Amino acid sequence: DMGELEAFFDDLVQRYLAWAQVLIDWQDVRDDSIRTLEFPFATYRPGQRQMAVNVYRGIKSAGQLIVQAPTGIGKTMAAVFPAVKALADGYTSKIFYLTARTPVRTVAEKAVDDLRCRGLRLKSLTLTAKDKICFEPDATCSADECEFAAGYYDRLRDALPQAFQKDALTRETVEALARDFRLCPFEFSLELSNYADCIVCDYNYAFDP
Repeated sequence: DMGELEAFFDDLVQRYLAWAQVLIDWQDVRDDSIRTLEFPFATYRPGQRQMAVNVYRGIKSAGQLIVQAPTGIGKTMAAVFPAVKALADGYTSKIFYLTARTPVRTVAEKAVDDLRCRGLRLKSLTLTAKDKICFEPDATCSADECEFAAGYYDRLRDALPQAFQKDALTRETVEALARDFRLCPFEFSLELSNYADCIVCDYNYAFDP
């Protein structure tokens, strides 16, 4: 009847509003931490500050920047630091750091961690290839064969708030949460990407033929 429908609708809307408020509150916390954030090292390396300035200007103008620089100037931090600053200034809503190899991914994660040591609050997520993170590699991606796919959305609702309590959503963290809530880790990581501020992933996620 109408009473049951109204109760269902009100409950649904209240859940969405509560989650929306979590996201709004987080953005305030994140941006406040970014505005007071300083470069994490005592000095810039030769060429590092110039690159950082150009990265910021490129994001601000919604343009493209192509950089050729020697090994050792600190290119990762020269890209990540101004991108984070641009996030709080409203020039971008999400940062993607694309890599081709695991060691480069680790360097990107460390750069964000170095900024966290200086007070940064940022939700970062590392996306891992489906074939590497799958819990049931011999099963098809269907509820009939995979226990982590069956009832996925029923359990996702409880998993998201738990995941949002963590700032560094590395592969290990995503896997641990997915096991705790019996979720497909790959689909779960894609869901988390909607709410992450910085996503570290393979080039293929941006350039999928």
